[in-house]
Amino acid sequence: MTQLTPFSDPDEVLLSIKSLVDRIHLGLHQLLPLTREWFDKQGLPVDKACHAMMTRFRLKHRLLAQQIEAEDEEELDDFSVEGASNCGLVIRGASCTLRLLKWRNGELPPSASKQRRDFYQFNLFAFETNDPFPDAPIPPLNLVAAWETNEYHELRSLAIVCPWGENQGRVQNKWMKTLDPAVVAPVPLLGKFPPEPQLDEITLKEPADFRSSGKLGVDRADDKIDGAS
Repeated sequence: MTQLTPFSDPDEVLLSIKSLVDRIHLGLHQLLPLTREWFDKQGLPVDKACHAMMTRFRLKHRLLAQQIEAEDEEELDDFSVEGASNCGLVIRGASCTLRLLKWRNGELPPSASKQRRDFYQFNLFAFETNDPFPDAPIPPLNLVAAWETNEYHELRSLAIVCPWGENQGRVQNKWMKTLDPAVVAPVPLLGKFPPEPQLDEITLKEPADFRSSGKLGVDRADDKIDGAS
C-alpha cells in the first residue's frame, strides 16, 4: 500500500480507504433512522446531542461486529476501532488515522481537548520535499470522516476532510471530498415487465397455403397418397 500524506492525490486517498469508508457511509445511513425511531417510540423530541451519541455508539458496535473476535479493538481490513472523546470514533489504519466527527455547515468542530488539537495540527508537520528525516517512517495521515444530518435527522452528507491546523477556533483543511451518495442509494426497482401478449399472438395458426382447404398439412399428404394408390 502506498503511504499516504497530506500531499497525496485526494482521489488516491479515497480509493485506498474506500472499503472502510463505504461501511461507515452505509452504517450512518441505516442507523440514523433507527435512532430517530427510538425517540419517536418514547414520545420524546429528538435531542441532537443524544441522537448523535446514540448513533455513533451503534455505528461503533456495528463496525466491531463486522470483525470482532474478543476485544473492543480488533482489526478490520487493517483498521481497529476505539472510542474517542466527545462522542467521536477513531479508526486507525496502517496509512491513516480516521476520526469520525459530526460537523455543521461544512465546519469541523473546534478542538475541545489537547488530543483533538494535536490531531488537527498533525498533518502540518508532514514534508512534501526536503524532508530532514528521509529515512524515518512516514506517520499515518490524519483524516476526518465528517457527517451531517438534515432536518429529519437523516444522513445529509458524509465527507472526508484532510485537516490542516486550526486558526482562531476554526479548523482549516488541505482538501475536502464529499462522498458519492450512490453508495447508500436504494437499489433501483426493476423495470416494468413487457405487456402480456394479445390472444391472437399466441393462438396457433395454420400455414397460409393450407387455410383454403381447411385441412392441416398432414391431411393433404394423406390425400395425395390415397390418390396415388
